[in-house]
Amino acid sequence: MSAELSAAERREMPDQIDALSQRAAAKAREIEAAERQIDELSDDVTAGKPGAKASVLKLSASVSENAIERNAIVNTMTKLQARWDGDAPFRQALADAERRKKCLAAIGISVERAKTVDAKALELVAAIVAHQESLNEPVNLGVEPNVAFQLAPQFWFDHVLVAAGANRFRPDLQRNPGGPNSFEEHTRERMRI
Repeated sequence: MSAELSAAERREMPDQIDALSQRAAAKAREIEAAERQIDELSDDVTAGKPGAKASVLKLSASVSENAIERNAIVNTMTKLQARWDGDAPFRQALADAERRKKCLAAIGISVERAKTVDAKALELVAAIVAHQESLNEPVNLGVEPNVAFQLAPQFWFDHVLVAAGANRFRPDLQRNPGGPNSFEEHTRERMRI
């Protein structure tokens, strides 16, 4: 069973693993360089060249020491990586909780904006009703509205919403190329003023 890492370990462990990986790679390069030198000196050792054997022995000792240190580094890095991997479900749970928290906050904002939309929709409908009622007076005074005026409410909704930008989320609503595209334009046209 994996143990959950502390917050400090979660912050520090990736850097520790990376540092150990870099150290292991550096030791591997040192080993390779020493082994190349040993290969280069093999002909000198065979020929009995003075100091060649001592150099090879010294390089071999360096290879051995570096290999021991590299193995220790790799073992430590492997243990840290296993702990890091074992903590993955805990990190995922924290990330999920943080995402959920942000999501709930965003939903809260959306709900508040929905309340605003509802309030504005009530205001819009009230304004349309008041507008409709205001048309009775000109008709009573003898102004004859255009026959198409009876279809006005749906037309108003479609064109006023388009003029307000609703076609950004309702592409089926289109501006009327010849107008009217507002309550005012529509009222003037229908009342023939």
